Amino acid sequence: MNTDIQITRQLFLATQLFEKVGDRIFATCGLTIKTHEILLLIENGSNTTTKLAKVMNLALAGITQKTKILENKGFISRKVGVDDLRVWHFEVTNKGKRALKDIVFPYKKATGILYSEFSQSEKKQMLVLLGRITKHLSSIQEEQLKEFIVKLTNK
Repeated sequence: MNTDIQITRQLFLATQLFEKVGDRIFATCGLTIKTHEILLLIENGSNTTTKLAKVMNLALAGITQKTKILENKGFISRKVGVDDLRVWHFEVTNKGKRALKDIVFPYKKATGILYSEFSQSEKKQMLVLLGRITKHLSSIQEEQLKEFIVKLTNK
């Protein structure tokens, strides 16, 4: 089998397993992987739907859905923008701050277990390689991706 295909299959499988484990860990604080990431980003200044969508490489609708969940659970609040009434500004509530604090230990413990099979050198190498993959995939524009799919499928 082609090495590129094997790598891709392993990445897909690893992603599914990480999401499964991650969601169980974050569920202990009422979060998911995505809602935890959004909460962290809001806490660190990405406090509008547009900023979150750009940083997370997600559609605005997806961000809106996740922020509504966070708001309904009391993890964030939102306010209409002062300069632009169409823009919502998010803020992490005390409950959200507690959740971020409470997840640190279980998350650190879980990641320690997940990566215990790897040496520090292997972890650094993995980080570099995953960073390169992410950078490369992030550089592909939506139109380029559509053209690429059309060429592959002849549709």
